[in-house]
Amino acid sequence: MIYEDFANILNYHRENRNELTVVAAVKTYSIPYGTIQTKEDGLLESIEEKPNLSFKINTGLYILEPSLLKDIPDEFFHITHLMEKLQSQGRRVGVYGYGRLERILEISKKIKADDTSIGNR
Repeated sequence: MIYEDFANILNYHRENRNELTVVAAVKTYSIPYGTIQTKEDGLLESIEEKPNLSFKINTGLYILEPSLLKDIPDEFFHITHLMEKLQSQGRRVGVYGYGRLERILEISKKIKADDTSIGNR
């Protein structure tokens, strides 16, 4: 479920003059193992214990301008195809960050950086 005031989403869509707006949320996955990065020669570059990876994900909620209905064929059609079509034509496809995405990702990166620096003390 999306716990957001839909009026905020609609205002974002209108204020940014988007033809299509995707509502995104942050999804974090915890990897239960250390992850390894290697150099081209196969030597260890870095290791990170049990990292958390955060991604902006598509919630499946969209706002479309009524004019886009003509761009949707009668047969089965993924909304992602419409997004790609609009992007390829230089048209506006916005992403509304439900849950203050940017702030959540910023905090997540800071915590990650702090954890790394603590391990190096």
